[in-house]
Amino acid sequence: MAKSDRESTPGTYCELVLAGDDEVARGLVVGLQIGACAEDPALIGMEEELAEGSLSVHLRELIGGKGRLTHFVVSAGLAARVQSAAPRLEAQARLRVVAVKPIASAGFDLAFHAFTRAQAEAIEALLAALPAAARLEGYAENEKVDADAAGLEAYSPAHEYELKGKGRVVGRVDAVVAARRAMAAQPLLQLARIELVLA
Repeated sequence: MAKSDRESTPGTYCELVLAGDDEVARGLVVGLQIGACAEDPALIGMEEELAEGSLSVHLRELIGGKGRLTHFVVSAGLAARVQSAAPRLEAQARLRVVAVKPIASAGFDLAFHAFTRAQAEAIEALLAALPAAARLEGYAENEKVDADAAGLEAYSPAHEYELKGKGRVVGRVDAVVAARRAMAAQPLLQLARIELVLA
């Protein structure tokens, strides 16, 4: 990703990688977040919203770790609290801090295929309502109107109206997370996992 995507101050958010039982890891992060009264976009597991990155990186982490790896995006402050408690975490919860990596920005690809104007308008409204620190890049759409297909069944190969589109949402990681979560409720949007750009 280009340097222009690096919108947040490096270190504001971090990717936190914990090795061990994933439920225990999630409980720890939730507990610390609640205790700090923080509203940061924590609790993003690799298998849910984050892209895994290259196989070589993942294998390196796995070889160096003990047990399952769980990836989170957390504030730098929360990551520092986890790091300071690392010896106790390993002794008492069997969790090991594998990595803490400052995040510069993030992004994800999206695509859609709408078959009615109402569907297209709903999707376009979501794309227009991105958080201030996120933006849509490389957006392209293709609209087709076929008056001869009017009145055909919904499952017909011919449709009176079609709109296909694709693009990429990029920006500050918390804004990208919020955008993806808002879009996840729209079934016609295909959303790739979030890719992190490390500082």
